Amino acid sequence: MDYYLGVDLGSTHIKAMIVSEDGIILSYCSKPNPVKRIDGKVRQDLFHLMHLAQDTIDQCICNSGLNEQNCMHRTLLSKREFCLF
Repeated sequence: MDYYLGVDLGSTHIKAMIVSEDGIILSYCSKPNPVKRIDGKVRQDLFHLMHLAQDTIDQCICNSGLNEQNCMHRTLLSKREFCLF
């Protein structure tokens, strides 16, 4: 059976979900993403964002009972863009 890992890099939260090919949600995790405002513009630390994303993904995989090798199909989403890897 195939499993899909999706990650949403949102401006306020990082979310991850693992779904089976049958459409059953095995795990869902969400962590707040702190935002700094400087001169009226939103600023985020890229290294913090990537660390937070990795923590969210790790927790989601752990909660699903699967291991990283089981999630062969992965999608990363962010505002206005997406990439498949």
